[in-house]
Amino acid sequence: MPDCSSIAIVPAELARQLAELKVDYPPDERWECDFDADHPGDEHWTIAFYGGAGAKTGEDVWLRWSTGGEAGLVEHPGCESDAPSGTEEWTPTCYWVKDHPGLHSSGDERW
Repeated sequence: MPDCSSIAIVPAELARQLAELKVDYPPDERWECDFDADHPGDEHWTIAFYGGAGAKTGEDVWLRWSTGGEAGLVEHPGCESDAPSGTEEWTPTCYWVKDHPGLHSSGDERW
């Protein structure tokens, strides 16, 4: 399934904040929605950094925006749903935000 094509509008102040926090993805790159194309609703999400680096709560920090709106940072847990293909040695885990629309994704696998 193709990915959502929504791209975040990142205000200059937020771009500076992301650069200072040393986010997982460089702030000068395009911030694209993690979800599938045609997902329900007009909210879009992508990970800014995992494990609460720089966050107050220890949650993952996400970039969230509405279609046509500016993006903002949101502390929110990740999905962490385990793929049914998992084994005792390794189990793929969904890397999207908790309560996301549609199927789960580990990057290599969908369920």
